[in-house]
Amino acid sequence: MKSVDLNAINSAEQAQSKKAEQAQSKKVEPARSGNTEATRRPAVSQESDQVNVSDTGMQVGRMVQRARELDEVRQERVESLRQQVNAGEYHVSADKIAEAILNEEGK
Repeated sequence: MKSVDLNAINSAEQAQSKKAEQAQSKKVEPARSGNTEATRRPAVSQESDQVNVSDTGMQVGRMVQRARELDEVRQERVESLRQQVNAGEYHVSADKIAEAILNEEGK
């Protein structure tokens, strides 16, 4: 199974945001005669900012949010069950397996 580093997604978003902020701060109004302060002030943009996110990007965002909401206790339960299976101590009736399959398909 392929693993995804969710922290890398956040780091990439933060890096892009930081680059955009730096690019905006580098814009400077042209100097006017006798006005040296204008060369140090960032230009004020009259344009509004826009962000367009693709459907895939929105799906990734939702999956990341769902992954953040998952309980860490679940991993402990998985490890416990894995150890029981490996030791031959985990037994489930065929009826319970069939019921779980039918419940999952009904969703």
